[in-house]
Amino acid sequence: MKTFLLLCATAAIVGSCDVIEGDPTERPDGNNGGTGVPRTVLLEDFTGQLCGNCPAAATTAKEIEDAYDGRVITVAVHVGTLASPAPPDYPHEFRTPHGNEFDNTFNASREGIPKGMVNRTRPTGQFLLGRGQWAQVVAQQLQTSAAISLDGTATYDSSARTITVTADIEYETAGTPDYHVAAMLVEDGIIGSQLDYSRSPSRIQGYVFNHVFRTGLNGAWGEQLSSTAVANGTTVSRTITYAVPDGVSWNMENCHVVLYVHRHTTTREVLQAKKLSLATTR
Repeated sequence: MKTFLLLCATAAIVGSCDVIEGDPTERPDGNNGGTGVPRTVLLEDFTGQLCGNCPAAATTAKEIEDAYDGRVITVAVHVGTLASPAPPDYPHEFRTPHGNEFDNTFNASREGIPKGMVNRTRPTGQFLLGRGQWAQVVAQQLQTSAAISLDGTATYDSSARTITVTADIEYETAGTPDYHVAAMLVEDGIIGSQLDYSRSPSRIQGYVFNHVFRTGLNGAWGEQLSSTAVANGTTVSRTITYAVPDGVSWNMENCHVVLYVHRHTTTREVLQAKKLSLATTR
């Protein structure tokens, strides 16, 4: 039975609705070159604490995640001047060097946030999409099969302050040298202040920031899986190790890892993603 979700935008876009149609448990068709392996979608939400329209975009992202339980992963990347600290009311600095690399590549803050990317595809000829477009593109991506299977684990050694991620990749179709595996550290449950034009007063104190991108554990773009073409059925494993810097304010108990494989040097498309719980050891 198909599942339907009606998403109605508020505030700036009154009366605009998106319909998500599909069965989140349905496996994609293996015909026409498809693998039949379900695809998990990466939704990157470019945002900022001084962006008054950004809370509505965060709500849209959550509704999409809830509609496809476990099939959509959101990462909130804070970028540009609207993400800058403005103490004392907005003291947090959520921007990061790797997030700035994403912004410099995809020009989200220049285009004007909130903006998002769905698997870094270009359904309209460009990467960046308004929040009213996210639901439809996510639904379309979920109906395509994955070129790879992806699994892994993530642990945090609190004594050594080291994160270790294992990635297990199986090529469901032949692969090319542009495939890179990357791991993001993401934190939930950060309390701060957020500007919200739909509220009065517009400054929300005690706002909960979720899906906050903290860093790339193996750089902004990850690492190449192979320098040559790879045959269908090949399996590859990688171990990613990251030393947590001194002085960071990250609450590791609220962090998780987003692991993904993407075509870094060509289309930039995300081929598969996986959310990993961060198990703490001592």
